[in-house]
Amino acid sequence: MLLSQQNIDRYVMESATGAESRSTWDVYDTPSYYVTKYYAEEILKKSGLKYTVIRPAILSDGDETNTISIDGNGHNDVVFRADVAAVVVKCLHDTRAFNQGFNLYGGTTSIDESFDELNAN
Repeated sequence: MLLSQQNIDRYVMESATGAESRSTWDVYDTPSYYVTKYYAEEILKKSGLKYTVIRPAILSDGDETNTISIDGNGHNDVVFRADVAAVVVKCLHDTRAFNQGFNLYGGTTSIDESFDELNAN
C-alpha cells in the first residue's frame, strides 16, 4: 500500500555518502549498494512526500556529540551513530530539512547551526 494512502506524508531515508553521484560508485568496494541507494533516493524525491535523505559517512560507535558537518568542510570521514540518530530525529520536525538531501560527517558545528546551511546550498 502506498504511504500516501496511509496518511504518511513525511519520510526520512538514511543513505550513504557517495550514493548521490554516479562518478563515485566505482571507488567503493560494493558499488551495487550505492546504485540501490541512488535509485531509492530518486524514487523518494519524485514521490510527493516531504523527504529528507541523510547520507552518513563511515559509521562508528561513540557518544553523541551533537556536532556534525554537512558541507564537507573540516569534516571527519567518521560519524558517530548517536549523532546520526540525533540528526534523524531533528529531520522529522525541522522544516529546514524538508525536501533536502545531504552528506553527514563528524564535525565541529552544532546540529542546529548545520541545518541553517541546508537551504543555503
